Amino acid sequence: MHKVALYGLEGHESIILDAIADRDDAQLVGISTEDQKKFDGLCGNAAVHEETKYYADWREMLAKAQIDVLAVCSENHRHAEPIIAAARRGINVITEKPIAVSRKELDGVRAAVEKSGIGFSVLFDMRTSPAYIAMREAVQNGAIGKPVLIFAQKSYRLGERPDWMKSRAQFGGTIPYVACHMLDLAMWITGLDVKRVAAFHGNASHPEIREMEDHAVLSFEMTLGAAMSLTLDYLRPAAAPTHGDARLRIAGSGGVIEVKDLESRVELITADKPARNVPVGEGYNLFSDFLDSLDSKKEHTIKLREVFRVTEILLAALDAADTGRIVEV
Repeated sequence: MHKVALYGLEGHESIILDAIADRDDAQLVGISTEDQKKFDGLCGNAAVHEETKYYADWREMLAKAQIDVLAVCSENHRHAEPIIAAARRGINVITEKPIAVSRKELDGVRAAVEKSGIGFSVLFDMRTSPAYIAMREAVQNGAIGKPVLIFAQKSYRLGERPDWMKSRAQFGGTIPYVACHMLDLAMWITGLDVKRVAAFHGNASHPEIREMEDHAVLSFEMTLGAAMSLTLDYLRPAAAPTHGDARLRIAGSGGVIEVKDLESRVELITADKPARNVPVGEGYNLFSDFLDSLDSKKEHTIKLREVFRVTEILLAALDAADTGRIVEV
């Protein structure tokens, strides 16, 4: 039985709760959040039961509860410390992104995780989307030849943002927070890595969010002569049909593949065949996949080196945007 504890209700905790509710071998033993109203709001959730205890302080939860997996879904600046503390106790960890808001924090997390040998992952849940699974399979099978140029987009409605997101020290920047998904997908699908990055970011139209950027553009020099452009924004109109609009297009030496129609369809066009849809299968839950890997039932979809590499690159991209320099990674 996996005894799972959840720290924070500020991210994609639904991924954790859904997996626990769907499994017979996982139990939610504790939830830590400073706002007990958020804990009370989970009343009736299938993953929460009468033995799930509330803790105002995550340190008390780690000390008193019997835990073998900690899920960290707190504010960004509160990720690193509980990860390190759990690693030192031999507790497996899955965390919300970004892993850390500074290179010093990232180095601390990496050292603690590698020393302890725990299972460790990050909620790059877009890997479990059927469209991106299908895209990866097609690219890995040579459908577009050599990947050459990648374009990716993440666009969101701004909506109401909590105060911690409006502080650079607490939020850590829009680039590490938002760009992680599309960069991870691009590297995972193509097998390419990043050599250098240039970036620009700012807050051009939303003074109410203070230090939080409402847009960013990243340009990556990739391995094997490839390149990638990634745009991020919180400019999606409130009247848009969905909260987010994610796009990924990969042009190769032998064709072009693109996720279209709000991630519901994958289109492939090659020199010998006109545009057609790539068959799309089923997705799965990332946390459930992580638990299976802890049981040695399968290899986790995200490798440990990939967890750290994406964060490392995006902290370099943040530095590039702040300084106006091209940064090698």
